[in-house]
Amino acid sequence: MDSDSGSLRHKAAAGTLWSGLSVAGRQLVSIVSTTILARMAPPSAYGVVGLAALFTNFPMIFRDIGTEAAIIQRREISQELVSSLGWMNTLPGAMLAGRFVQSIMVAIPNAAKHIRDRTSI
Repeated sequence: MDSDSGSLRHKAAAGTLWSGLSVAGRQLVSIVSTTILARMAPPSAYGVVGLAALFTNFPMIFRDIGTEAAIIQRREISQELVSSLGWMNTLPGAMLAGRFVQSIMVAIPNAAKHIRDRTSI
């Protein structure tokens, strides 16, 4: 085995380790912040926060659609490629933002009606 493959193996292992630590750290921060929030907020507010988190975290799934990998793997990057990838990220984001606003406009009146009905009892 030559030194290049050993070095590549070492770099791959180190990258995997750091990536795993990053994911574990994010999960730990999420668990701690959720626990603190659960202690501070009443159950009804905690449910609203949970629904809000669902709506705000869902677009994160689509945040990176592979464009970063497309840029990294190329030796030479043209301005046309960068522009195309930029629009590929911008358009779905704009569509998701519009959908998010639309769902909020539907949810707020329904939530207000629900709260009004519960407080009138």
